[in-house]
Amino acid sequence: MRNLSLALALSFVTMVGGPRFAGAAPVDASAYPAPIRVACVGASITAGHGADPGKGYSDDLQALLGNKWAISNFGVSGATLMNVGKLPYSGTSAFKAAHDLQPDVVVILLGTNDTKPKNWAHIGEYDADAKALIDSFKVLASHPRIYLCRLPPVVAPGNYGINPVNLEAELPMIDQVAKEEDIDTIDVHSALVGKAEMFPDRIHPNNAGAAIIARTVAHALTGKSS
Repeated sequence: MRNLSLALALSFVTMVGGPRFAGAAPVDASAYPAPIRVACVGASITAGHGADPGKGYSDDLQALLGNKWAISNFGVSGATLMNVGKLPYSGTSAFKAAHDLQPDVVVILLGTNDTKPKNWAHIGEYDADAKALIDSFKVLASHPRIYLCRLPPVVAPGNYGINPVNLEAELPMIDQVAKEEDIDTIDVHSALVGKAEMFPDRIHPNNAGAAIIARTVAHALTGKSS
């Protein structure tokens, strides 16, 4: 088991009216004797759907961060954050694999599929299920730094049952869960607002959109712009 630097225990500053990421201390890369293990947890956007092979956001993130970091993609297309629907993330093999990695950092970009009407009918379960997912990583021996992403926008009118109205309603839920769990958010949403051309099917970012997600996540982890 590797101990985290005291720098990672710094209290996080909450921005009034905004996501917590902006006031968070970056990960102290110098505290790790081996590459920093990052688990990218999510659904099809994390898996890279919509981008060319090797051009998903986790691929770009690896290229941006370099050999000091080891990025692992645990995206599962169609997965939901809530434990409802056909494919709850917590019931997938990727969920187990992400835990088995004993990650130092966990980036959760999950919840877009929860906006589908059949899933949204259970939105009252979002809070408890989101906290359970986060807590499942908190108890790992690696004591990972956990980030909850504010989801990419859905271009109106949406697609596959995924819709912008429900997604916008989900954003404050993400912020509230992050606050109550005392973890940081990464505002992927704001980084992609107004960039409809980067969402050919109105849901999944293309190469350019995935690159923006990667830069936004890299900035959160390192405090450096790229």
